[in-house]
Amino acid sequence: WDSGRYEQASEAHREVLGLFRQTDNRAGQAAALVNLGLTDLRQGHYLRAAEHFEQALSLSQESGNRNCEGYALRGLGEAELARGRYPQATDHLNQALALFRETADRKGEADTLHDFGDLNRRQGRYPRAAEHHNMALAICREMEYSHGQAEALNGLGAALLAMGQSQDALHRHDDARILADQSGDAYHQARAHQGLGNAYAAIGEHIRARERWQHALAIYSRLGTPEADQIRTQLSMHRRPS
Repeated sequence: WDSGRYEQASEAHREVLGLFRQTDNRAGQAAALVNLGLTDLRQGHYLRAAEHFEQALSLSQESGNRNCEGYALRGLGEAELARGRYPQATDHLNQALALFRETADRKGEADTLHDFGDLNRRQGRYPRAAEHHNMALAICREMEYSHGQAEALNGLGAALLAMGQSQDALHRHDDARILADQSGDAYHQARAHQGLGNAYAAIGEHIRARERWQHALAIYSRLGTPEADQIRTQLSMHRRPS
């Protein structure tokens, strides 16, 4: 997962799921289904991800696993967000956040706050988005959770850029890049390069923007994630000056 080998991750999670089914371990099945849903999300398979999260939610509720129920709800929120179904995403994420706070799961809380940041940004509520990303970042720093820090910094950079704060956005994305490089988090390396490209484009540094987008495209293409097509569109719209 961390190195971006999503097909291999999916195969491992499916094998784990089969073993838990053999032993009728419903809590284990739910956790494996959540992980399968996450790999589906990363690869752009949103409907299949939602199906896995729905199954995980049902099993978590049957087994009384409140923590895993939170992750299933958060996954459903992410799947709805990816499909542009914002009211449904809001409902699932609110339920997930309440469960994570009830079970004192700080990582789950931070991840869900990040999702709320993305949700608000997509709906044009940029200051509120930045607030949620800052809340997520504070928790991740407290936990020394580097992957979460990189995710929150990239989200914060996107929100700041939407508010016209291009230089601050550059700094946040560069901080995310450094953290992702240190931890080997390929996906957030790509997101950081993409964000840096967006910020450079906003301040008129188009050559630097293209360089960053090309870095992002190389990583996204290797990972097989849908963001590669977004970068190709950006590169085609910002052709190299003659």
